[in-house]
Amino acid sequence: MKRYRDFGIGVEGTILLGLDDHTEDYIRRLIDFLLEIELDLAEFTVLTPFPHTRAFAELQAEGRILSYNWNDYTCDKVVFQPKHMSPERLQELCDEAWKIFYREKPQAYRMFELFKRVIYKEIADGSFKRQRRAQANRKFGRTRHKSSFGERPSVC
Repeated sequence: MKRYRDFGIGVEGTILLGLDDHTEDYIRRLIDFLLEIELDLAEFTVLTPFPHTRAFAELQAEGRILSYNWNDYTCDKVVFQPKHMSPERLQELCDEAWKIFYREKPQAYRMFELFKRVIYKEIADGSFKRQRRAQANRKFGRTRHKSSFGERPSVC
C-alpha cells in the first residue's frame, strides 16, 4: 500500500464474502487485515449466484439456493445457504464489515480525501485543469423518448 501511495495511487478493494471456505472468524480477521493495511476504500459484497453461472449451478445442485426472487440478487443480500453459518449471520457480518471499516472515516469522506490527493498532485505537477461545469447536470445513459410509435429507449 505504501508503494501505491508513494505514486499517488489510491486503492479500493472489492471484498466478496460468503465463499465456502469463509467462516465467521475468517471474515472478522479479513476486516481487521483491511484496516491494518490502510486500504483507502472497501466495497463489501455477498456472493450472489446469478443464473447461468457456475456458482448458481453448484449451489442449486446442492439445494442451497434460498431465493429465486431476482429482486433479491443485488450483491448485498444473502440468497443462498452458506456452508459455515446461517444466511442471517452472513448478512449481519456483511453489514458489520461496512460499519467497522467506515467507523472512523465515512465512505464519502474517504472518497473526498482521495479526490483531494489527486487534485493536489495535479496542481503540483502542473497537469491540473479546471473542469467545465456546463455538463454537470446533463443526464447520460438511457432515457425514454416519446414518438409517434410510442415510447422507445435511446442513448444520450
